[in-house]
Amino acid sequence: MQAERPAEVQRNKDIVRLVTEKGFNEGDLDGIHQYFTPDYEVHAPGVPPLPPGAAAFSAAVTLWRDAFPDIHVTVEDVVGEGEQVYCRFTTRGTHTGPLMGMPPTGRQVTIHEMSCHRLAGGQVAESWIGDNVPNILHQIGALVPAQHGAQAAGEQAAGAHGTGPRGGAGHRSVIVARIRPGSEADVAQIWAQSDTTDLPRIAGVRRRELYGLGDLYVHVLETEEPGDEAVGAARQHEEFGRVSERLAEFITPYLPTWQSPKDALAVRFYAWENGQPSGEGTAR
Repeated sequence: MQAERPAEVQRNKDIVRLVTEKGFNEGDLDGIHQYFTPDYEVHAPGVPPLPPGAAAFSAAVTLWRDAFPDIHVTVEDVVGEGEQVYCRFTTRGTHTGPLMGMPPTGRQVTIHEMSCHRLAGGQVAESWIGDNVPNILHQIGALVPAQHGAQAAGEQAAGAHGTGPRGGAGHRSVIVARIRPGSEADVAQIWAQSDTTDLPRIAGVRRRELYGLGDLYVHVLETEEPGDEAVGAARQHEEFGRVSERLAEFITPYLPTWQSPKDALAVRFYAWENGQPSGEGTAR
């Protein structure tokens, strides 16, 4: 029995490589259904809930192949231990198809990823995929991290295209959180109703855009003052408390260390404009 263990581990490694390459690179979903248990489950942060069984893997592959028709996954390393298989791979593709409501941008992406798979009886029973959705959003331009301000790290993030004075270029803040999948319409309605009140004027809001990808929530806010100052100006307004209370049903912090709204502000670490890098970023 001991002599069979290395053979079983190698078989598991070969199965993970096979389903990854044939699924993503060839789109041969029918040919790999046999390698998944009926109750197969995938854990992929930022991806919408998936059905059990081989359909889960098919849905995930279809999601990315529709958005990136030229997608290619290069399996860099595969390591097996017992019933677990760990995989390091690189995904490349061009965003020429819609991605959960986001129109094609034509941008190329390169994502370095890790995954873990549990196999049982020669079939994949469970998978854990790294949380790379924010990186994908950033590379296709859907998530534009804001520039870190002059205050202490984490206190201000503003100005993707400049931080001019009142009436000037304005300030852009990117707020990142988690949204309950399927509640996008509810959240949009909450903001639509709030934006008819005096709150946007008091906060100096010029533009608001909401993006969602699975359970990822991205709120792009353009204001006359830096994001934290704009929030401070509006905090005493009764509508601020009302909209916050209504959103709490659907929106939760992205970071487990979240303590205040400023902890949800993204930090810009690179920008490019008109052929030249623009601005300076500060990494946390």
